[in-house]
Amino acid sequence: MKQGMKEMPAIAQRLGVEIVNLRVFGGDHIVLAILEASDIEKVRNFMMESKLIQWNTIKIHPTWSLEEAMERADKLQPIF
Repeated sequence: MKQGMKEMPAIAQRLGVEIVNLRVFGGDHIVLAILEASDIEKVRNFMMESKLIQWNTIKIHPTWSLEEAMERADKLQPIF
């Protein structure tokens, strides 16, 4: 784990992933990683190459910023 943590910044940079924040849920082996990337495959590759997948529960949830979500919502036809 200690070695992997040291390597994460270089892996992220090489893959084009920005580590916004990493948080640990106590001793539960759950890490909340907030990452920025141009596509989901870069995030998946980061999870594999950083070895986070070997000792954590991994769930990847792509999101939009609030501004991006609002832009998309503005294009929707109202339903009522």
